[in-house]
Formats: sequence, structure tokens, C-alpha cells
Amino acid sequence: MKNRIYVMDVSFLEDPETFEYWYEKMKPFRKSKVDALKPESSKRLSLGAGILLDRALEELGIADYAIEIGDKGKPYLTNKDGGPAGTFFNLSHSGMKVALGISDREIGVDIERIRNFKDSLIERVFSDDEKELARNMAKANACKVNSGLDCAYTSLWTAKESVMKYSGQGLSLMPEAIELEAAGASPGKRAGFDAPGDGKPEKAAAKEACLSVRAEELDCRGLSLSIYAIEGYRLCVCSEYKEFEYYEE
Repeated sequence: MKNRIYVMDVSFLEDPETFEYWYEKMKPFRKSKVDALKPESSKRLSLGAGILLDRALEELGIADYAIEIGDKGKPYLTNKDGGPAGTFFNLSHSGMKVALGISDREIGVDIERIRNFKDSLIERVFSDDEKELARNMAKANACKVNSGLDCAYTSLWTAKESVMKYSGQGLSLMPEAIELEAAGASPGKRAGFDAPGDGKPEKAAAKEACLSVRAEELDCRGLSLSIYAIEGYRLCVCSEYKEFEYYEE
């Protein structure tokens, strides 16, 4: 199976008729998730996540699927008989973007809008080595939004979040307990692919860095963290794989 990352801008769902059209196409569990949310922006992100997941699975030939929640709250695909589907996914959203990772192995994905990190949060979450890593990343990668350090710390934050989501432990695995270090960083490497379905070139994302990770509460051997630079956002994938096909719309 191909390992893929999908990113969608949900601004098209601001149109009420478009929102209703896609809402009616969703499975009951996705409708329930959308209905349970109050802010319209949250509803759009949840619906966008459903659209993205349906499209990606349909491309893989998985049209009839169910989702079960693991012991620690992480969702998993199951087949019609209730057993594991053999396909793993992870969703994330921030701002106007939804991100989805699909793989045949466990995966964690996090996307974040670039923001300013207060000194108090930096001191609590990041080690001295990670602060140095952030400074090196800020020098190596151009950033058009905010400052280079804001971009770098957002990247490192997504990396820690992706590990937490990979593990399925969520916030029980504290971000300060996750240690990041550079591993074959390749600033500026393009990671663009043809858009699925129509064969037209889509926007490319630059792979900003590759990191390795250590955590006392998680076996991180063989894990790779791939950070992608999207305009105004950063995205990280935690996986045993280092390369993913990337699609953005």
C-alpha cells in the first residue's frame, strides 16, 4: 500500500449549500461528530476531515468501513466483520486546514498554524538541545510568516504532537517527555506529487526537516519524524516510513 499525506483547505465549506451537500454524504458517525460541535469553524473542520478520509479510502478501494476507538482514544479502521482493517490513519486540523495520513503501519499526524510561542511555554516544553535545534532550523529555512523562530518552534511542536498521536496516549504522554534531534535534515527538498484522480500537478510542500525522537514512555526505535512546510502552517508525520506521497487541495 502507498503511504500518503493529504491536506485540504476547508474554506469551500463556508458556503451553506456546499456544506449541506457534503454533510449529507457522510456516514452517521461523522454526522454525529459534526452535530456535536458548536462553532461553525469546528463543524467545517470536522466535515472536511470526513471528506478527506472518505476520498482517500475510496482511492484505496475501501468504500465500506467503520471506525472503532482504541483503549486510549485513538480511532482505528475496522472491516465489516469488526476486525482490524490493516490500514492505519490519523487526522489533524488547525486554522482552515485538515491533514490526513494513511499507511499500512501505525501513524501520527499533526498540523498547526504558525504561531508565536511564549518564553514560558518554550522553557517548559523544549530542552536546551531542542532550543538550539530550533535556532538552526530558523537559519536554514525561509519563513514568510511571523519569525523564523516561530516557524521552527511550530515545527517542533507538531513533531511532539505527532509522536503523542502515534502512541495513542495523547496528553498522557507529556510533550516535555519527548526529546527531538536532527536526523538527516534536508531543507528545501520538494515533496510534490500529482493530485490523485485528475493527474494535474498540485502545490508542492517542502520537507523542512527529518527528526529522530526519544521518549522513556515509548519505544521510538525506527521512528522518523518528517516535517513539511505549508504556507502559514507546519505539518509533521510520525511513522516508521520516511517518505510519503503528498497531496494538497
